[in-house]
Amino acid sequence: MKTYRILSYKAKLGDGKILDDIIRIHGVLFNPWIWNKIQIQCSHKEIWTPDNTGNFGNGTCWTSTLGQAGDKDRPKENGVVCRPAKNVVFKHPERWYYEVVNVDDNCYLRMETWMDIWLNKNKGYNIPELFDFLNPLYRKQNLEKFICSGFSWAAFVLSQDSSYESIFKLQVNGRSVIDLPSPIRMTQWTQESGRVGSCIDLQTGKILYEREVK
Repeated sequence: MKTYRILSYKAKLGDGKILDDIIRIHGVLFNPWIWNKIQIQCSHKEIWTPDNTGNFGNGTCWTSTLGQAGDKDRPKENGVVCRPAKNVVFKHPERWYYEVVNVDDNCYLRMETWMDIWLNKNKGYNIPELFDFLNPLYRKQNLEKFICSGFSWAAFVLSQDSSYESIFKLQVNGRSVIDLPSPIRMTQWTQESGRVGSCIDLQTGKILYEREVK
């Protein structure tokens, strides 16, 4: 059994990161599920894997990022990246929450191999897919060029099935690997799937949201 974490960044309105603000505001407006859950509203997603000993502090964070939209201290990264966790989550632990995912070894290997492939094939950040959030009828992603939540969602779906069927056939709760969620909608999808743990505040360890079991 392997464990990894899905990371969510809680944008702070007015801190100068305009794109993060826009993504969060738009996600809130179009997702009624999140309206009464202010504590887990987010603007960015990453996959956090531990080192070989299971230590997350020495682990790595995978995502697709548009570094050019960041502040002056943010590296000019563009597309799929893999960075030491200490350079990502531990700079501002108060801004992050995570969900724990437990999968078997083969599922984990499939996910990590897929992420590594696209790290090496990086084709940049898929800016046009940001505008797909405005389209309620068609939100599908290109599995070659990603935004953060698209990359993280695909990785999560891959980690749920160790078979070697076509990636395009994989689904979680009827949602395909090519379905494109916003960061906020991805939290809804993963929580509704019943395959992740509660939303945990990184800095305090406090449960921010716990799925109701019906």
